[in-house]
Amino acid sequence: MLHKTIQKRGGHHSSGQLPMSLGTATVGERGQVVIPADVREQVGLKKGDKLVVFSPRAGILSMVHASAFRSFLSQIGRHLGKM
Repeated sequence: MLHKTIQKRGGHHSSGQLPMSLGTATVGERGQVVIPADVREQVGLKKGDKLVVFSPRAGILSMVHASAFRSFLSQIGRHLGKM
C-alpha cells in the first residue's frame, strides 16, 4: 500500500510521530466507506468507534476520531475561558 512506501522512505517525522497514512476506499451502495485495515490499525480505530466527518470544501473529506474532537473542543473552551 502507498503509506507503507512512505514509511520506508521517510521514516518518522522529526516530531517523533508516524508518517501520515494513505489508502483508498470505495463508497458502497448505502454510502458506507471501508477504511483500509492498516490505516485503522495505525490510527487505533476499533469497530464501533465514532468519527466526526468534515468537508471544508467540495472534493475534500476529513475524518477525526470523536474522542480526539471532544478533547480539542475542551482545550479550545479552556483557552477561550482565559481570554
